[in-house]
Amino acid sequence: MAKPANGQVTTLSMGYNLASTIIGGLTPLIINYLVLIDVSLIGVFVSLSSLTLFASLLLSKKQRLLTI
Repeated sequence: MAKPANGQVTTLSMGYNLASTIIGGLTPLIINYLVLIDVSLIGVFVSLSSLTLFASLLLSKKQRLLTI
C-alpha cells in the first residue's frame, strides 16, 4: 500500500493547482480583451507572462550533487 503524503507535498500541490486554475481560467478572457484592442498585444501578454519563469529561475538556488 502507498504511504500517505507529507503535509509539505499537499501544501505545494494546493498552491500549484490554485494558481494554475486562476491563471488558466483568466487567460482566455484576457486574450479576448486584447484581441479587441489590438492583435499584437497577445505577444506582449505572452512575453510578460514569461517573466515569471525567468524570475523563478533567477531566484532559485542551484543545487549541486556531491559525489564521493
